[in-house]
Amino acid sequence: MSVIKSISQFFNSSLKIIFMKAIPIIMLVIILASCSTSVQLINKGKYDQAIDVLVSDLIKDSLNKKNIEALDFAFGEATKADYQKIADLKKARKPEAWPEVFNLYNQLNARQKKIETLSLTTQYAIHYNAVDYTDLLSESRGNTCAFIYSKAMKLINSGNNADAQRAGFYLLEIDSLLPGYKDVNKLLADIKSDTTVFVLYNITNQFQNYLPTAIESQIKKLEFAKFNTPKYEFVSGKASYLKIKYVAEIEIIDIKIAPEKTEPTYYTETATIQDGIAFKLDAGGNFIRDSLGNKMEVPKFKTIACYVTESEQKKSILMGGTVIIREIETGKIVANRVVAGEAKFDHKSAKFKGDINALSPETMDLLGSKELEFPSDFAMILNASDKFCKNVADVVIEELEKLPSNLTKKE
Repeated sequence: MSVIKSISQFFNSSLKIIFMKAIPIIMLVIILASCSTSVQLINKGKYDQAIDVLVSDLIKDSLNKKNIEALDFAFGEATKADYQKIADLKKARKPEAWPEVFNLYNQLNARQKKIETLSLTTQYAIHYNAVDYTDLLSESRGNTCAFIYSKAMKLINSGNNADAQRAGFYLLEIDSLLPGYKDVNKLLADIKSDTTVFVLYNITNQFQNYLPTAIESQIKKLEFAKFNTPKYEFVSGKASYLKIKYVAEIEIIDIKIAPEKTEPTYYTETATIQDGIAFKLDAGGNFIRDSLGNKMEVPKFKTIACYVTESEQKKSILMGGTVIIREIETGKIVANRVVAGEAKFDHKSAKFKGDINALSPETMDLLGSKELEFPSDFAMILNASDKFCKNVADVVIEELEKLPSNLTKKE
C-alpha cells in the first residue's frame, strides 16, 4: 500500500507542476478563443498593434470581459519583453546601447498613456499600475546625449570639413533631445560660420484655379528652415550680415486634389487542413494492413473557407512646381528643376465571415482593421506642402553640391 501511495503522490505532484506551468498557455488559449479581432496579432507577437485594437474597442465598451482579458495579457507581455531588452542592454555596459534603451523607455511610457485613455474601472480590471518613467527617461536621455556628443567630438577633432558637417547632424540631434546640453550651441555656431552656405528663397503661387482660403493661406506660409543642414541654411529675408550666395525662386504651378474614394473588393480564400485520420483501403474496399497486421493509417483532409469584404480608402493631394537657383553675384541660373510633393491616404480594412484559418498571411494582417475617417483637405495639404518643401530643399542642396565652389575640401 505504501508503494501505491508513493506512486499516487508522485503523479499528483507531477500533474500539479505541469498544470501550473500550463496556466499561461491555457489563459492565452482562452483569450485567443474569445477575442477574434486581435487573435492573430497576439498570436504573431504583435502586442502593441493588438493593444491599439483592444483600447479602441474598450473605449466603446469598457466592460467587455473578453477584451479586458486580452488587453491584460498583451500589455503584460509587451511590457515584459521591453524590460528584458533593457536589462540585456544595460548588462552589456556599452555606451552605444543607450539610444535603444532611451527608445524602449519612451515606448513603455507611450504604451502606458494608451492604457490611461481607458476608464479607471477598466484600468483596475487589467491590473494596471502606473510606473513613473520620468527619472529613467532623464537618465537614459542624458546617457544617449553623452554617447552622441562623443561621436560628434571625434568628427570635429579630425580637422576635416566634411567630418565637421557630419558632426553637425549629431549636434542637432542632441539639441532636439536635450536643449542647452554642454557647449552644443557654440559648436553648432562654429561649424555654421566656417562651412554654411546661405540660400535665400522666394515663393510665388502661379496656380490659376480656385483654392479654399485655408489652403491658399498655408501656401503663403511655406517654411524651409526646418530642412537646414549644418552646411546649407535657408533664409526667407535678406539679412545684411549674412553672405548669401544663392537665391531659390520657387513657383507653385499645379495643385491636384483627388476626392475621397472607397473601393470594395469581394473574394474567398480557402485552405486545406488535416481533419483526423482514415484507414487505407484496397480496390475491393478492404483494409490494408502492415507487416504486423495493423491497419495502415493515412491523413484525412478537409477544405475550409473564409469570405472577405476588403475596403480600400483613397485620397490624395499633389502639389507641383519648379525651383530656379540663381547665383546672386552674377545672376547666373545654376539649376532649373521640376519638383512635386504628394500626400496620400491609402487605408485597407476588411470584414470576414467563415473560418479565419483559411486566410493568407497578407489577409491575416487586416484582422482587427476598420474603416477610418478620411483626413480633411487642410490636413492633406499640410502633408503635401511639407513634402513639397522637403523635396525642394533636397533638390537645392543636390544641385549646389554639384558646383565646384561648394565641394567640401579636405584640409
